[in-house]
Amino acid sequence: MQVENQNPASFKPSVTNVFILNNAAWDVYLHSENKQEIKKAIKWIDYTMKLDTTAKIQANDLDTKAALVYKSGHPNEAIAIEQKAADLQPKSNKGYIEKIEKMRRGEKLWLEEN
Repeated sequence: MQVENQNPASFKPSVTNVFILNNAAWDVYLHSENKQEIKKAIKWIDYTMKLDTTAKIQANDLDTKAALVYKSGHPNEAIAIEQKAADLQPKSNKGYIEKIEKMRRGEKLWLEEN
């Protein structure tokens, strides 16, 4: 998978662009083993969180960031990020909690979600 040199700052703030960047980052998570691509995707997510601060979108972005951080080899940081996502969605956090448990067990989540 090739990650283009798209500068996320060129995206105008909108919910649509937040979802585009999140989906692109998720694709990197699912299909790339390249550490540089994963780092770039994490930067995209950091940028999307500046564009929209609603709890639901923030939770989705944090979930994507946690997945990327986990895949990059930092499980403890990923678990902390995923917990923040779960805390933002207390009524619907079951999926986040399950993902945290899988991270603690060291499972390769991207193989299941692909």
